[in-house]
Amino acid sequence: MAYALTGKALTDAELLRYSEQHLRYEIEMFFQVGIKLMITRFSKDDRDSVLQENVLLESFATHLRNLLLFLYPRRVDERDVISDYFFLNSITDWKQKRPKEKESLRNLRTRASQEISHLTVLRRDGTDNSEGWPIREILDEIKPILKTFVNNASSDKLHSSVKTTLDAINVKSTLATYSAPTDVSTKAPFPTRFSPRFHYEPNRNYLVISASIHRISSRTQLFKTAGPVINRA
Repeated sequence: MAYALTGKALTDAELLRYSEQHLRYEIEMFFQVGIKLMITRFSKDDRDSVLQENVLLESFATHLRNLLLFLYPRRVDERDVISDYFFLNSITDWKQKRPKEKESLRNLRTRASQEISHLTVLRRDGTDNSEGWPIREILDEIKPILKTFVNNASSDKLHSSVKTTLDAINVKSTLATYSAPTDVSTKAPFPTRFSPRFHYEPNRNYLVISASIHRISSRTQLFKTAGPVINRA
């Protein structure tokens, strides 16, 4: 079913449907992939392991950027759907209550854009010794903003499953199930570039990517969700 041609023209019914399908998906994937990055041990000497880590890291940065642009819109295209549209009064109900956008969040949005979404001269190379992505810090910083959003949005516009899904996410308790400290990493590196010794095998790589995404989106449920995970394949 098609939506209105512009974000501002979306009816309440369309916003309900949109948030149930797309906003819930963004939130769910952002936290699931972040947790998956922290609990998985990757080997830089194994081609398949490098591939899976890159897939997860690039997915995480993409969902992070999408959520930041939703929560703190900038240069809004008329086709964009932004957080403002889910309030009866976006000034008093949202902008005056929304946590101020920190410089750290602006930097993360810029990094996701310049290092992942676009080919720019600002991409890091293998000799860059600066820190990677502080996954745990990012998750902990984004959730309170999302909580403010779902707690104040109009119930006529925001589907209840979005709040239910967010309320069910508990990063701390999920990580606590991994008893040994060495089982959890709170930071992720930059995407690893394949070295020449990693030759390309189309069928093998296709199977690895499919299996990795399938485990994240359907078989591995890291927290209880409000409904079935949406298949984006």
